[in-house]
Amino acid sequence: MKKLFSILTLVLITASLVACGGDLPPEPETLPPAVASEPQPEPEPEPLEVAYLTGAEKTADYPEGQRIAAVMVGNTPGARPAAGIGDAKILIEIDANAKITRFLALYEDYKNMPRVGSVRSARDPFVQLLIPTYGFFVHEGPGEQQPARTMLQQYDYYNNYDLDNVRYKANDRTGNGFTFFYTDGETVANAVEKKGYDDFRAYNSPIFSFSPYNEPRRELPDGAATEVAITLTPSFRTSFAFNAEAGNYAMSQFNSYTGGVEPTVDANNNEQLAFENVLVIFAPFDVWPGTQGEGGLTRVDFTQGGGAFLISNGSYQRVIWRKGGPDQPLRLENIDGSGEAVALNVGKTYIAVVDDTRAEAFYEQLQTGNAGDHATGEVNTGL
Repeated sequence: MKKLFSILTLVLITASLVACGGDLPPEPETLPPAVASEPQPEPEPEPLEVAYLTGAEKTADYPEGQRIAAVMVGNTPGARPAAGIGDAKILIEIDANAKITRFLALYEDYKNMPRVGSVRSARDPFVQLLIPTYGFFVHEGPGEQQPARTMLQQYDYYNNYDLDNVRYKANDRTGNGFTFFYTDGETVANAVEKKGYDDFRAYNSPIFSFSPYNEPRRELPDGAATEVAITLTPSFRTSFAFNAEAGNYAMSQFNSYTGGVEPTVDANNNEQLAFENVLVIFAPFDVWPGTQGEGGLTRVDFTQGGGAFLISNGSYQRVIWRKGGPDQPLRLENIDGSGEAVALNVGKTYIAVVDDTRAEAFYEQLQTGNAGDHATGEVNTGL
């Protein structure tokens, strides 16, 4: 989706008040008529203290001044159900390679992460979204010379925030061509201490703009969105159904092994995942040269920005996303080109980054309200 917008310049005009001093004049014999004073503006409210990943009010046990943590998690049908992803405050899904998606799960308190896994190797589209947070990064690989490793080195992750191989073998999972690994809060905390990493980071503003937590949820302006189906690859399709009572979207996924759609549950408690916000970002995709032997590692161009859809509270909104380089944060702006930030509703967020060739079909689905049969279409049962 190619969009050209002229960004409006906002000019702030500030008036200065000057106080004058001097001797008091003599008191007049007759007082002048009373003059009504101009009403004084209300003082600006104090900034809301909100959690970095959700915009929620900070609780007494909020890990103030502590780095977040992110874990790469496998998502092939044979690796499901994944463990611990229901506790993630933000869950990112992208085609990693060979038309197979993975997750990046973000947690506010690394010391109290649940069991999370299966832990998988890093891919650079996820790394580009993680680097602006400078959170700890748990993964299994990648190999030398892979783009993700090069990027982590370039932005000083190794020997500072990187937690490669900080995991343990899963005794309850085997097969599907790879070893299952888990991590958890105790394992990560021990590794951070042993490596001597500094876990302090002051997050002065939330990762996105959020509506105030003490106000009603925002209804988005472009139409209703109670059922949403996202095709990330022919075999990896994720769908959401709005629960009006809970105010969130329950997550399901297509299973190419069985040919059916199944609720996405957390292996730790067998509960279905749900999110207050669903964000679908469309960006240019191609394959890193020389990686065909690994199935073709996905390359996503985050430099130009583009179109996206925010889905929340049973409704949707077309937005502009911008990012730039790997160390630049992801920003969401109004589609009118004003540069004004778009506010998410408070809560957990699922983010899909999708090839922009699929944008038109996705928009049509939202406009018609017809998510279709998410179990149909091209299927690669060999994944």
